[in-house]
Amino acid sequence: MGLLSNCFDEEAEAFRESQLRPYFDEVTLSCEVRMKKPEHRIFEHCIKSLGVQPEECLYIGDGGSHELEAAREMRLRPYQAVWYLKENSVQPVSRLSGYEHLESPMDVLKLI
Repeated sequence: MGLLSNCFDEEAEAFRESQLRPYFDEVTLSCEVRMKKPEHRIFEHCIKSLGVQPEECLYIGDGGSHELEAAREMRLRPYQAVWYLKENSVQPVSRLSGYEHLESPMDVLKLI
């Protein structure tokens, strides 16, 4: 399982020290690899580090930074995580058409 994130150095440091880190086989953080989503190269880096083919990958993201479009172009299977979206609030992204929406983190388990 891989994590691909656009983030700053402070966020990367906090993640590396978190209890979640051991659950990931690969962690590709934009501030460390000097690439960011939606650049195809950052997806390629993560996929290669995992040792898998793009078609074998599910990509789950909030849809910001045009990441879902890039994942689809890279032949990954993109899903939009929408469990955190709040009705009537100002957010950088909303439900995107053309992608299956995951309503809860537990929905991810149904995919694997």
